[in-house]
Amino acid sequence: MHSAPTGPGTGSDTIRMPHERIAQHISSARETVARILKRFSEDGLVKLKRGAITLRDKNSLNRLK
Repeated sequence: MHSAPTGPGTGSDTIRMPHERIAQHISSARETVARILKRFSEDGLVKLKRGAITLRDKNSLNRLK
């Protein structure tokens, strides 16, 4: 059973969604999502915790668009 996603648009800076579900949502591979999130974490843009992604630097993330 998956919990409801939280994050942008919900007033929270934390997204609770497995990498696999994010990958399905954007039509990508789970491994690709994991690799990108790891890079974002190393760059200080997000904080990763099992089952959760906390946005740390929204301005920099928005500039990636």
